Amino acid sequence: MSDQSTSREIDAEQLEQPSAREGSSAIVLARHRYQALTTFRQSEELSLLLPAYALAQMAFPAIAKTRKAEIAGRGNYAYNYANLADVQAVVNPILKEHKLAFMMVPTGSRLIGRLIHESGQYVEGDLPIVAPDSRGGMQALGSALTYLKRYLMAAMLGLTLDDFDDDGAAAKSHTPAAARA
Repeated sequence: MSDQSTSREIDAEQLEQPSAREGSSAIVLARHRYQALTTFRQSEELSLLLPAYALAQMAFPAIAKTRKAEIAGRGNYAYNYANLADVQAVVNPILKEHKLAFMMVPTGSRLIGRLIHESGQYVEGDLPIVAPDSRGGMQALGSALTYLKRYLMAAMLGLTLDDFDDDGAAAKSHTPAAARA
């Protein structure tokens, strides 16, 4: 079984600069950086995996955010989230029912997620691991990996986490510097 891959090796200089023919608009820069940060691989055949994935995806319920984090400091705030164990408790039995499994492996600077069918067919994607500052130590790294696992799993499996876009809500609550002036 051979792999088809849309990943590519890219160095830091290429990450910052699109080619001259692409231009330099903000959209082009964002697209260029996104493509450099993501990879996608798949097995040569997907004829068994894709129907099983489609059935599993239809069976996934919206996953409620039942946990609450309260953040103290500059402007106290709180948000709800679904922790990784809660997400896996909902997803894993459905994957098993459809002869699928989802695994994640941190490899250096990337977290790789692979959706696998019992036949060996697979799709794989990844996210960059951005290490937290050294003040939090291993606990901060563990938290960052758990966060990435939850988002990678949700993205690759097409999961809906209730009130998933807390980032958008958080962005709306901040007044831009220009408006404060």
